[in-house]
Order: sequence, then C-alpha cells, then structure tokens
Amino acid sequence: MPESSRISGDTRQRIEKTLRAVLDESEEFHIEEATDGSNGFMQCTRGDPGCLQVEYSIYPEGEKQRFYRSVEDVPFEMAVELFTSYAAGQGNWKMRIEWEDWTEEFHKGSAGLGLIESIGLGSIVVILIGGFIWGFIDDWKESLELLGYDLLWILLIGCFFLISYICSRFWKHKFFWPNK
Repeated sequence: MPESSRISGDTRQRIEKTLRAVLDESEEFHIEEATDGSNGFMQCTRGDPGCLQVEYSIYPEGEKQRFYRSVEDVPFEMAVELFTSYAAGQGNWKMRIEWEDWTEEFHKGSAGLGLIESIGLGSIVVILIGGFIWGFIDDWKESLELLGYDLLWILLIGCFFLISYICSRFWKHKFFWPNK
C-alpha cells in the first residue's frame, strides 16, 4: 500500500488541485509549510510541460536557512506524491528524487549593496536633493551670501553620508533582490 493512500483524501485532493493550478498557470507557485513547526517549506513553480520545479527549505539549528531544489523537473503525479508526503510530515519524500543544494546561490543574490553601491546611490540622491534645494533657494542668494556657501556645502556633504548610510542598511534586505 503506497504511503500516500494512508494520508487524508482531503489533503491529497487539496494538493492535487493547487498543483494543477500551477501547472495550468492559473497560479504562479504553491507553498506548503512544514508541519513540524520548523518554519521550513516546500514550494513549486511550473517547469517543463507536465512537470513542476520543486524546492524545499529547512532551518538547521544554529545555521542559516538551507535551500534545495529538484535536479530535474518533476512529473505532476510525482510532485503530488512529494507534497502529500511532506504535508503529512513523513520524511521519505526526500529519497524519491534527486535534490541539489542551492543555498549559497540563493544567499549570494540577497547580499545587499556594498559600500561602493551605497555611496553611488547616496550620490545620486544627494545630487537630486541638492538640485532641488539649490533651485528652491536660488531666489534667496542674498540670504545665502550672508550665511556663506560653505554652510550649504557642509549640509550637502552631511546629507550625502547620511543617505549613503541609510541606503546601505535599507537595501540589505532580500525583499529587494528578486530571488524569493
């Protein structure tokens, strides 16, 4: 007796229906959360005709999140079996197909901006803001001459470093890197 026949018929029907929606492109992907409370998941997207690209993620204790994907696209029926077994909390789904570890590739895409990119982005923002401020206070040149142009340059340079710092912190989140 196949193990999936011991699993609730409702679970299998639900999974089959959602995977069919991915296959016929009415849904972009399907995600099944781990039942063991580990925050892991299994997901799939459409692959070759009649097949799905399957991935899963685990959170080993004390390590960064690990990602694995099927080496080859998985036929629809096999994908249903994998997801049904995963949803039931059974561990033998891992042995049914060949998986490749793509953790480093995933994390490389979410590295965020480095110092040079942040300074470049900060420069663009400062130039835009500086141009706006310069245009706004151009009519106030007499007032500026009283304060001195040095004050304006100090403010612009300060804004440059502040914006560079904010950009370097803000864009390190992987949400801004389309890899999820």
